[in-house]
Amino acid sequence: MEKEKSKAGRIMLIISIIFLAITLYVTYYRYTKIQRAIFTTGKIVRFEKKIEEKRENNRTKKTTFYYPEFEFKDKTGRLVNVKSNAGKGNSPAYNVGEEIEIMYSPDDSSDAQINDFASLWLPTFVLGIFTLIFSFVTYIIRKKEL
Repeated sequence: MEKEKSKAGRIMLIISIIFLAITLYVTYYRYTKIQRAIFTTGKIVRFEKKIEEKRENNRTKKTTFYYPEFEFKDKTGRLVNVKSNAGKGNSPAYNVGEEIEIMYSPDDSSDAQINDFASLWLPTFVLGIFTLIFSFVTYIIRKKEL
């Protein structure tokens, strides 16, 4: 029984360390990307709709996700059109024609995204939550082993 507890504690510790490393890497990647980015104004031109079906309690629930497509002029004056990979469910987050702040890579203007908290930091935030959960579970397991 003691070996099983010890093994579970070690596995959880390894998972916690892996989650921490991934979270730190993603945070650093986002931070450096933001520091290097060029900021400008763009405009929403349309939305791509995707319907996702989820089966819950013998019922099918459909959710429509709206992925914005936006355009902006880069530092050379070229018009760039980008489809966002960050969508919002049930209703669009923006209106067609709405002006938004865009950030893009100085090396590749097609590597652009809308400058908002959800698209920039939500993945890091979720990873951080998982890291905290696994760390807490690891702490509880290790504390019971002592």
